[in-house]
Amino acid sequence: MNSQLTPGLNDIFAYIDEHAEMFLQRLIEYLRRPSISAYGEGIGEVADYIAGVMRQMGLAVRVMPTDGWPMVFGEYHARPAAPTVLLYGHYDVQPPDPLEEWVSPP
Repeated sequence: MNSQLTPGLNDIFAYIDEHAEMFLQRLIEYLRRPSISAYGEGIGEVADYIAGVMRQMGLAVRVMPTDGWPMVFGEYHARPAAPTVLLYGHYDVQPPDPLEEWVSPP
């Protein structure tokens, strides 16, 4: 690892390496859950699943209803002088149709 990296970054990479199997299993568990936005299939369940994982990680979590699918909001209360970090993503997918256009199974 490059010692010129931002202080603490080596520790982060080491943690990721040490826990890679756990991260992989968590990803596989997430990917097994349907969350097809176009049909609403599994959306609420996946929002609750993500909220649960975030709680396990020590975040304060709220699942908030919207006019569409629920928003999952998590906040980690770090030390007061710590900088703010914002992560944003989506947990839904699109339907796989038309299947004949896939070069491998979806």
